[in-house]
Amino acid sequence: MMNRNKGQKPWSFRRKVVISTLMFCALTVMISLTKDTTVAESAVTSAFALAGAVIGSYIFGAVWNDKVDK
Repeated sequence: MMNRNKGQKPWSFRRKVVISTLMFCALTVMISLTKDTTVAESAVTSAFALAGAVIGSYIFGAVWNDKVDK
C-alpha cells in the first residue's frame, strides 16, 4: 500500500507508538497498585491523563487526516 503523505510515518507506526504508550500506562498503574504512597497516587493519575491524551490525539489525528486527504 502506498503512503499518500510523503515524508510521514505510516499509521502502522503511529499505532505501535499508541499501543506501547498505553501498555506503559497500564504497567505504571499495576505497579502503583502495590504501593500505598502519594507518589503512587500521582503516578496513577498521570498515567490516566497520559492515556487519555494519547487516545484523544490519536482519534483527533485520524479524523484530521481523513478530512485533509479528501
